[in-house]
Amino acid sequence: MAQALIVIDIQEGLVKENPFDTKNFIINTKAIIQHFRDQNIEVIFIRHSEDEGLLAMGSDNWQVYHELKPQENEKIFNKYYNSFFKDTKLKEYLNRKNITDLTFVGMQVEFCIDTSVKVGF
Repeated sequence: MAQALIVIDIQEGLVKENPFDTKNFIINTKAIIQHFRDQNIEVIFIRHSEDEGLLAMGSDNWQVYHELKPQENEKIFNKYYNSFFKDTKLKEYLNRKNITDLTFVGMQVEFCIDTSVKVGF
């Protein structure tokens, strides 16, 4: 049984929108990511992708927020839907690595986190 931290949609464009208590959210998220790294638990990043708009794939806004920069060995999955399991190959990756326990941190709990947790269940 293996674990992973899933970092969901914490991207430049969304952080620039200045959601509630952004500074503390980023500080706390950095601490969570570092805790998992220190425990040698895999950290996986999810980026919401759009063909055009705020999170247009390849744009600066689409990138993982710079203060949370993924390390070379950390996977990034791109998603187009509110579930990070739909059309991303994440499930197959988790199965291959025998990862069964997931912890989530991210933006917009009421959208992508909520949907992904329900789909993952």
